[in-house]
Amino acid sequence: MKDERVALLRISFAVALAGVLCAYAYFLYPPLRAQFASNYHAHIALEKEKDAIAEIMLDPGLISERITDMQGQLLETRPIKGLTPAGVVDDITRDVDALGLELRSVVLGVPEAPGGAVTDEPQLLSMPVTVHVRASYDGGVRFVASLEKSETATYKIGSFSFEPAPAEDSGDAEDADAAETGDKDADAKTRDGVKGAGAKDAGAESTAGAKEDGAAPEQLLLDWVITVYLLYYG
Repeated sequence: MKDERVALLRISFAVALAGVLCAYAYFLYPPLRAQFASNYHAHIALEKEKDAIAEIMLDPGLISERITDMQGQLLETRPIKGLTPAGVVDDITRDVDALGLELRSVVLGVPEAPGGAVTDEPQLLSMPVTVHVRASYDGGVRFVASLEKSETATYKIGSFSFEPAPAEDSGDAEDADAAETGDKDADAKTRDGVKGAGAKDAGAESTAGAKEDGAAPEQLLLDWVITVYLLYYG
């Protein structure tokens, strides 16, 4: 009787052990194996990256090659649009006119190649373009957005800044006309008095008008200086 109980316990223990091994084989081992494989591949990739960085440190020329390769990959995902420098001024002028802004000037820079040397073969070039625009804050922001989302060219925003536009001074012409008639000293005193009163009245009117209209700072007239880079094949 005692031997039968010992045999039954041994059989039960063996069955339980077999169940645990089967559960481990089917439920625990595959995820652990997959995690181990993932960690192993990540370790191999990290080692390759470290070797590549070590090679770049030994030979700086490899940096330019790597940049060129990355730009090639970028071109595959974001094709460069076909506008050349000859049409930049017209393209920017159309955007400014469409937004109702005032274009002051467009200055084209010198094209640059990614590797630093311009060759005769077709390659990706970058040309800085500085745009001076007079607009409100909202208008300037819309213009910057229109350049980033241009449908005719690929512009990359470099930098932009703005400052309040200076007030237009029309007193010089009046001085010149008044100086031609009569006594200069008397006329000068009279003009100074009239101008002083007129300036006070104009300042009071503009202040009152601003308060009544509730003009926001975003509506102030600003001078914008925007630098973009035209990307094209040359």
